[in-house]
Amino acid sequence: QSRYSSISATGAVPARRNEARTVRAQRGQSSGINAEYGECTLTVDHGAPVESVVVLPSGGIAISSGSNKIKVWDVHRSGGLLTTLANHQKTITCLALDSSNTRLLSASLDHQVKMYDLSTYKVTHSIKYSAPVLAIGTTGNNSRLVAGCNDGLVQIREQPSPAPCPTKRSLAAILPGSSAFFARGKNIPPAKTDSVSGQEVKRKKLSQYDLHLKRFQYREAFDHVIKSRHSPDIVVSVLQELFRRDAMKRVLSGRNEDTLQP
Repeated sequence: QSRYSSISATGAVPARRNEARTVRAQRGQSSGINAEYGECTLTVDHGAPVESVVVLPSGGIAISSGSNKIKVWDVHRSGGLLTTLANHQKTITCLALDSSNTRLLSASLDHQVKMYDLSTYKVTHSIKYSAPVLAIGTTGNNSRLVAGCNDGLVQIREQPSPAPCPTKRSLAAILPGSSAFFARGKNIPPAKTDSVSGQEVKRKKLSQYDLHLKRFQYREAFDHVIKSRHSPDIVVSVLQELFRRDAMKRVLSGRNEDTLQP
């Protein structure tokens, strides 16, 4: 039974990877560190100079990058093209897998590093750098992202660790009266026997005349209670509020007998 032990970029000038357009799979058996490869078993055309190739641990999926495109190939099914990703604006220089082999990373000359979910091939994260990125990699626990740029700098980004849940001992050490003192315990989840209070209560919607009074639209509030069929208690309450605000003169000015009729 044959297995694909290596996948490499090849072309008319094998010594110059940037002139290669095809990805070749070769059958062979590894012995220690070195491996002897036999005949070519599969060749696929990326359509542009191939810059980087990675193979998933299962050996059945190969991913190549060339120009600004990433292509995913099914090695076990005669190199069929599964999908094409074109999320970069310039040439993709490097591909890498994270330590869990569930994310694909791509670096490009457009100063971008993108991370893809290998289950959907959708972009999950995008990071902007100050210079074109030539190489990319992660540490064993995915806590650090390392990128080499063409300005000679190696940039390391560290994923912040989640804040530890405060203990009773740490809460007792907080100085009373400080801001941390009043915020203590907010990250501690409630126990099953605790009763939770302070839930948000829906505010009651204001009536139309209350809205007019809130916006100081006294004439509109008066017209609304006069023309609408409200109870006498509401009409009297609105008139009392207008008297209290000393707004009746402004409400009644410019009116005649017809406009004062209910």
